Amino acid sequence: MKEEIQNTTFNISLKTLFTIVAFSFVAIGEYIVLQKEIEEAKELPKNQVSRIEFEYSKEKLQNQIDILKEELRDLKDD
Repeated sequence: MKEEIQNTTFNISLKTLFTIVAFSFVAIGEYIVLQKEIEEAKELPKNQVSRIEFEYSKEKLQNQIDILKEELRDLKDD
């Protein structure tokens, strides 16, 4: 059994070796780019919505809902 294991050869073609190396370079490159983007995102200011912006957005949405309700009532009446 030991002789069989020792006598086996492991063959790898140049094409396979090139593919493995290329994949490794691509994976490492993507990792580096991702790390840079993470660091850049950490430096950006946090996006905070002010109370006024929130109230305005809430008002605008409520107005749109009211308009849709009126349109729905008009459609039901017809």
